[in-house]
Amino acid sequence: MVMLDDDIMRQLRATFKAEAADHLQAMNRILVELEKGSNGRERVELLEEIFREAHSLKGAAGAADIGDVETTAHKLENVFGAIKAGEIELTADLCDVLYEAIDAVELIVEAVLTGKAHGLDLPDLHARLEAAEKGRIIAGKKQEAGSKKQARGIPWHWRKCSSSKIVPPRHYWPG
Repeated sequence: MVMLDDDIMRQLRATFKAEAADHLQAMNRILVELEKGSNGRERVELLEEIFREAHSLKGAAGAADIGDVETTAHKLENVFGAIKAGEIELTADLCDVLYEAIDAVELIVEAVLTGKAHGLDLPDLHARLEAAEKGRIIAGKKQEAGSKKQARGIPWHWRKCSSSKIVPPRHYWPG
């Protein structure tokens, strides 16, 4: 990448933060809709939309020179592409991995902008996304106590079950 002035890079990354938030929110919203069991044309449109969101996030991360986001978004894009092509099924276990990757992107963006380490095991997450693309779900490593996921409260994409209790995806369950 061409070396940019520090001020320009800060502005670019600040703009990227807002754009990334929009893409992540859209991916969460679409994934929830897909989990609800959309069918036919609606499902096709949702799969195309979530694929485009991941693709756009990847491109924006590349422009902002945030390689960890670019790589993670690319792996998400590959999984969404495999689902779209009918090569793999969208299961609850797969959704858990996808939600985890979406949350990881949020953490990476925040870490980059604050100059702190994100503390994520990206090689593990990337390996699980690559396996998911091939239809294999590999359980993730347990979250450390006090991680941001546990501290930030209930993410909006957690689903409600028929008893109206909030039910988080399994990757949020302690233990």
